[in-house]
Amino acid sequence: MLMYRQETRLLCVPFFHAFAAPLGLVDALRNGATTYVMRRYHHAGFLTAIKQFDITETAMVPPVIMKFLSSPPEEQHVLRNLQLVWCGGAPLDASTQARGVSLLAPDGRIVQVWGMTEAGWITTFPYPERDLSGSVGRLLPTYQAK
Repeated sequence: MLMYRQETRLLCVPFFHAFAAPLGLVDALRNGATTYVMRRYHHAGFLTAIKQFDITETAMVPPVIMKFLSSPPEEQHVLRNLQLVWCGGAPLDASTQARGVSLLAPDGRIVQVWGMTEAGWITTFPYPERDLSGSVGRLLPTYQAK
């Protein structure tokens, strides 16, 4: 994963899942990203942590993004500091993705992670590319998918 700024990351998705393990274990140690970990997702605690620790990056599943889309404006405003949201665990359609991006920082992105545990990170849209098509990205060089 390319480190293009100093991230402050908040994770509340299980580390035993291939969606969170690279962010919480590999990338945090390899690139030195400051990473805060919640035992599990709790809406009020998540909002508090974003404010308290100046979080710029997090991982969410689509139901959490949809929860924020129906939240009051004062809760949505907390997300304005987020520059990157990794999204996985279920598909996120293009419309919901675009609405979610509108809650983030002006240059914020939602990057979807392909839902295959063994190879979930072989596709992505690299920084600073933004995509609102609902796609999980392009395959990395030398990879093929069926």
